Amino acid sequence: MKLSFDSRIDPAFSKAIEVSLNQLNANHSVELDALEVGLTPESGNYLVSSSFNDNFSKRSFSHHEILGENGFVNREDDTIDRLSTIVYMLNYFQEVGAVDQDDLGRFPFAKSYQARFGVCTENQVLNLFREFVEEQYSKKVGTKPSRLFVSHDNDSLYGSFTKDGFYALKKGRLDWLLQIVWSEIMRNPRWMNMDQMMDINDEYDLKSTFFWIANNRPTPLKNRTLSNGDYQISSSRTQSIIQKIASRGFHQGLHKSVNSESFSTELEALPFKTISNRNHYLRLQIPEHFSKVDASPLEIDFSLGFAEEFGLRNNYALPIRPFDINRGEQCRALHVPLMVMDTSNWTYRKQDLSGLQTTLVELLDKHKEDAIISVLWHNKYFTNMKFDGYLEVYRAMLDFCRNNDIRPINQEEIFQQYASK
Repeated sequence: MKLSFDSRIDPAFSKAIEVSLNQLNANHSVELDALEVGLTPESGNYLVSSSFNDNFSKRSFSHHEILGENGFVNREDDTIDRLSTIVYMLNYFQEVGAVDQDDLGRFPFAKSYQARFGVCTENQVLNLFREFVEEQYSKKVGTKPSRLFVSHDNDSLYGSFTKDGFYALKKGRLDWLLQIVWSEIMRNPRWMNMDQMMDINDEYDLKSTFFWIANNRPTPLKNRTLSNGDYQISSSRTQSIIQKIASRGFHQGLHKSVNSESFSTELEALPFKTISNRNHYLRLQIPEHFSKVDASPLEIDFSLGFAEEFGLRNNYALPIRPFDINRGEQCRALHVPLMVMDTSNWTYRKQDLSGLQTTLVELLDKHKEDAIISVLWHNKYFTNMKFDGYLEVYRAMLDFCRNNDIRPINQEEIFQQYASK
């Protein structure tokens, strides 16, 4: 696609437009003619917002300044500037320079434009792109069936004895307590259940990814200390599980700790080679996270979701290589949005399981097309007792996908399909 720009448009903004349109064109198999992007009718056949260009030049991206009351970037005549809105949302610009952080150092959902406008589950970028293409070129953007990607973060292998044990005592369930104690005596911790998880996933012809913590040293923060796994990646027990997962054709990746070690250092500590990562606690800052991933051998990252809520952190449901404004260039590594995480409900939303199942099935139904439906289900949520019922919710999602021809996709296939776009 040939693009030309008004010389008054910030060069980084011009580059971000080019990167964004090229990715959307490739992801949705659209061939678009030339486009002249300007600030006034004399300088282009598509006009971008002058105020957004000014904010871009100042690297000032608070959504309270950028987005109008309609939830979009607007031109000076109050018409929607779809292209600028796409660039803003797609590349996570609301988080650039954001001072708001939660107690783990993450950008909080409550401070996002998604929370402000209630649009976290909406594929707004694609909707805007369709409108842009139809308005500018009188063309239609086609649809493709969604695919299901499933992963599991191995935060704890030995936590059942204390977590389930205290829960059993609280509920007065001595039968549960005896089961937990017997499991420990037999050296068969209940959360060391990867065989069960793989058996369930094999029922759906689904080869999920297991993410492993390589550095389990606790991390002190200002107000608390964060744990980084309760197992040693080098132990023979852990490595035996890793070998079993590999032998069954499942995939594995790095679960980057919140310690200060680089991605490369932690990758070297793993007993396997991998192209993939997800940050522990989903803890990261944008755009710094992009440059850290790109400085490593990693090819694909699955960290970009909100911890507190289901949906889309950039309102787009397919993998992209974002524009990194600090470096003024497109990322090398591919970033896949995270749509659903079990802990979002357990820790933050606290919806009852019947309502949760309905919520998630409705979310999947909304994204039956043009999405990688990325689901994170931790090993502990496959067990009963404290987390009783979460396995049934997980199965309900997988049943919905199977019944609606949303076929599984693994991390290697995602990389092969989207990395070059």
